[in-house]
Amino acid sequence: MLLQLDGGHHAWLEERGPRFVLLLVVDDATGVVAVGRFRPAEDARGCFQLMEQVIGQFGLPLALYTDRHAVFKPVGKRSELPGATTQFARAMRELGISQILARSPQAKGRVERIAGTFQDRLVTELRLARASTISEAQALLDQFLPRFNARFAVSAAVAAGAWRAVDPGVDLMAVLGFRHVRTVPRDNTVKYGWRTLQLLPGTERTSYAGARVEVMERPDGELAVYFHGLAIANQLAPPRAGRLR
Repeated sequence: MLLQLDGGHHAWLEERGPRFVLLLVVDDATGVVAVGRFRPAEDARGCFQLMEQVIGQFGLPLALYTDRHAVFKPVGKRSELPGATTQFARAMRELGISQILARSPQAKGRVERIAGTFQDRLVTELRLARASTISEAQALLDQFLPRFNARFAVSAAVAAGAWRAVDPGVDLMAVLGFRHVRTVPRDNTVKYGWRTLQLLPGTERTSYAGARVEVMERPDGELAVYFHGLAIANQLAPPRAGRLR
């Protein structure tokens, strides 16, 4: 089971709304568009949501064919670091999904051709529906895909499905999320974006000052902190005095 994933930047709403990206996952064997999602940009968060939907509806594929976008492959100086990877590539590795990086658009021709077709057919459908927001476009896309697949998908050479079930012990939402290592300062807090988490004392230790911990952001935005694989109780830290003033 090989899936192709790609993002298409286009004026999907023409002059009625902003430009955004259509992320598509296509079955390489049949041309079935498994999932489609409109996003403001081609980013890791959107790709995680796309794979969450694919896995929830069908299961795990054997391999995923993508381009060399920064979501899938480190770029610039980061690519020169030993063991460099991306959040998305790390997640696919943990799920046992092989990642294949195309060297040209032609290499993943099926999803490229479908994206080109959508720039004609889907844009027309969106125009007729007078869609003017990304949420309206998504609602129409959800209705459009079954009709498109019924008309244009082909039968696979081998009828038996090759989707794999997720191991019951795997926390999918933990895998399809962002992980960052932080060193805990003396005030026993960790910062992540605009949020500061106060680490609470536990039975093993009262303070994690000086320790390196892993902050995990799940797809729903919830944060968790781990030390050597064990979750650390935490809460949002109160604003500092300077910020209150």
